[in-house]
Amino acid sequence: MRLRTRLILSFLITGVLPLLILGIIGLLFINKTIFDDFNNFYQAQLFHINNNINTLISDVEFDIENLSQNKYVITKNDKNFTNFLNAEENTFKYNIGTDEQKIIDFFYSYLTTHPYINSVYMGRENGSFVRSHPRPKPTKYDPRERPWYKLAKENPDRVTITEPYISVTSDDVNIGVVKALVDENNRFYGVVGADITLDRLTEFVSHIKLLNGRYIAIFNKNKKILSYPDKNMLFLTIDELKIKNLEKIFNKKQGYIKFNDKGNNYLFFYTSENTGWKICSIIPAQIITKHFVNIATVIFSGILFIAIVFIVISFMVANNFYSPFKTLLNGINNLVDKVKSKMPYENININTKDEIQELSDSFNIMGEELTRAYNKLNGNYRRIKEVDKLKSAFISMVSHELRTPLTIIKGSAALLSNDKVLTADKNKQDLLRMTQDNINRLQTLIDDLLDLSKIETGVFPVVKTKNNIIEVLNNTIEEIVPVAKVKHINIIKKYNDGILEWNFDKIRMERVITSVLNNAIKFSYENSEIEIDAKIIKGKDLDVPYYIESIIFFKKNYLLISIADKGIGIEKEYLEKVFDKLFQIEDPLTRKYSGAGIGLSISRSIVEQHNGYMWAESEGINKGSKFYILLSE
Repeated sequence: MRLRTRLILSFLITGVLPLLILGIIGLLFINKTIFDDFNNFYQAQLFHINNNINTLISDVEFDIENLSQNKYVITKNDKNFTNFLNAEENTFKYNIGTDEQKIIDFFYSYLTTHPYINSVYMGRENGSFVRSHPRPKPTKYDPRERPWYKLAKENPDRVTITEPYISVTSDDVNIGVVKALVDENNRFYGVVGADITLDRLTEFVSHIKLLNGRYIAIFNKNKKILSYPDKNMLFLTIDELKIKNLEKIFNKKQGYIKFNDKGNNYLFFYTSENTGWKICSIIPAQIITKHFVNIATVIFSGILFIAIVFIVISFMVANNFYSPFKTLLNGINNLVDKVKSKMPYENININTKDEIQELSDSFNIMGEELTRAYNKLNGNYRRIKEVDKLKSAFISMVSHELRTPLTIIKGSAALLSNDKVLTADKNKQDLLRMTQDNINRLQTLIDDLLDLSKIETGVFPVVKTKNNIIEVLNNTIEEIVPVAKVKHINIIKKYNDGILEWNFDKIRMERVITSVLNNAIKFSYENSEIEIDAKIIKGKDLDVPYYIESIIFFKKNYLLISIADKGIGIEKEYLEKVFDKLFQIEDPLTRKYSGAGIGLSISRSIVEQHNGYMWAESEGINKGSKFYILLSE
């Protein structure tokens, strides 16, 4: 068979046939999936709108950072700058010096080139205030009392964005982008910033085209309206919009609600990661209804059109392969794509009997080997995923099946423990206690297996609130001390008692610490020690494994908890594997220590759900182990 024919057939088999199959499946399940498609469509638009808003704010943040380093702005000679601390509106007169005028000119130049900026300004610790243009009314004014000044002063190392606030001398509602002025000795002496009014933010948003939608609205975390077509609604609460169930959008990151306002409408919403704002698009319901009616025809027409395109492209590519140079170039350019898309590699047939043919032959050998290796690797990966999936399903099934009979056995044992005849016999009493201990142990194992299954299916929630980590550590230690005393192990607290507040799920974190402590006791020698420490540390001072170095921010604060024992230790090759589910270093048939190998896997999953990291360190066998829990702010 000729190369051109084989190429055409490969296109038809790998392109048109899967497309037809997917199209048929899509038509069969269209009633279930069509609204998800619309949701994804509008979420993509909202994401694009969010990117535009983030770009606007990021540009202003970048500009303010540059303004804070301008040689005119950073001058400390501010005793003659304009000051409104004792200003009287009827008698105040501006007396602007040369240095201040340079700053005003610089601010005004920036203002005129940025249409969405309302004003550029600077406040100083002596109460002076410099602005890109005169204030509407020269009334008494102390910049140090304004929210933008206080926010920048509290965060001197970065550009910050204020919550909306009302202007003193106008009806404008502003969002301030501000940066503290700090000298070489790290002393704060002022703030420089720029305001974006809600009017201008709405104007900016109105220029963003919304496909198949009526309008865009933006609400902040305090349920204030930041952008809305009717500007009279700006800075009011969302209750004024009279939209039923609108508050529900603050319970989720993204989604939609249905409401009635001059007909049925849908409100799709997306939460900005940077600002926390709810960006919403309001869509008439008839648009979605119309698509429900027409979508089947559109899908069928699209499949037919793409199939024709595939056939035409197949012929065009086949014809182009008559040129040896273009053939070789296309082969080189398409090799990676063919491997990634799992398309079979097709040899480049060039019979020029020169260096081009030699290069082509070498390239063919390389392409075949690469495709074979990739397919083998991909096949192994799929088999591993299937085995893992079957294992998880088996664990979940077995755990659920064991829970019911175990509950009956546990209840029966409890009834027997109340039998005075049985409990009077010491041997029977000991047997009954052993039975109850093993029932509890099996109950814990089943609960762990079920939790592991929940984690893998994404139904194991973490609810973070502000808690005292010292209190959590002390309570956990107090509960586990009796277990440690059995082996004469001393638990040493390296941290200071007091209050160390952080945002985390208290119940989940207690479980993590309990799990690590239990492991430390289990694998520690008798008459040894376990050290526990907790502290807040800057990212730049952290010593973390290489694979998480890239996601540590130097200026950010982190909570670091460490638990170190002097037990049997861990070989370096197992430091990561101990966090794998059901992993056991020892042979299951001859092992000395009990356990299912689940606790550390669950613990790491809980920490990762806190956007944190968990790892272990050990110098080797009989040199102890140290486990770290790192939570970001």
